[in-house]
Amino acid sequence: MAGQAAAPAGNLREAIDRVSQLWDIECRYLLGQLSRAEYRQALAVLRGDSGRGGAKTRKNKDE
Repeated sequence: MAGQAAAPAGNLREAIDRVSQLWDIECRYLLGQLSRAEYRQALAVLRGDSGRGGAKTRKNKDE
């Protein structure tokens, strides 16, 4: 990859950690260890927007 600067080691480590956490969440959900609500909450925490009122629930969308 000519012309591309190498990412600082800290950013690479952070990216690897996030991918590992995401992989853990996905596996636990697929194995039935997390409910859909727990899965969504874990993803929100990983994204860092757990305090934000994001997507509406299905009930709220219908109203």
